[in-house]
Amino acid sequence: MKTTTSVSEAALRESDVYVFAATESLPEFRSFWPRKAFTTSLLVPVEGKSSRVGMFVLGMPHFRAYTENEKNFLKAVASRWGLRRRTAKLLQQVMHSRNEWVATFDSHSGLHHRA
Repeated sequence: MKTTTSVSEAALRESDVYVFAATESLPEFRSFWPRKAFTTSLLVPVEGKSSRVGMFVLGMPHFRAYTENEKNFLKAVASRWGLRRRTAKLLQQVMHSRNEWVATFDSHSGLHHRA
C-alpha cells in the first residue's frame, strides 16, 4: 500500500493549485530547473471536459503567496487550455475521417467512369 503522495499527485487529485519550494520536489524534477534560477514551483492542474489532461508547472525565482481569486484564475486559464486542446484533437479526427470518406467516394466514382 502506498503511503506517500507527491505534491503533483495531490494537485491532480484535488484539482487545486499548489505552491511549494523547488527543493521539496522529486530529484528527477529538480534536474529540470536551472540551479538557483527557480526556488519555487507552481502546479496548476489542466482539466478537459471530463478528465484531467495534465499539469502546468511553472518555476519562479521567489516565493509568492497566491489569493484564492488568483488560483481560480490560473485554474480557469488551464481549464480553457485543456478544452481547446481537446477541441483541436477532435477537429483533427473529424478532418481525418472526412479525408477518408472523400478518398472512398473518389475511388468509387472512378470505378463508374471506367465502365
